Amino acid sequence: MQLSEDVTEGVAVVDAIDCEDSFSVDSLTEAQQIRLTHALDEYLKSLEQGTSFDVDEFCRDEPLLRRALTLYLGKLNA
Repeated sequence: MQLSEDVTEGVAVVDAIDCEDSFSVDSLTEAQQIRLTHALDEYLKSLEQGTSFDVDEFCRDEPLLRRALTLYLGKLNA
């Protein structure tokens, strides 16, 4: 399993789901989009390792990123 490929596919799936919601990944800066991809990668690693992933800690200084990540993880875990 290559996490970077999974993250890219996950973002594509999430983007498609996200079109139904009022929030869009387009509202994130390029740097935030990169950070979101990194967060999804870290989330997948935590699943593989059986550890927890703290969204609030990862996004403590970026409320918009926290919102996006929370929305995306909610959709992926649905």
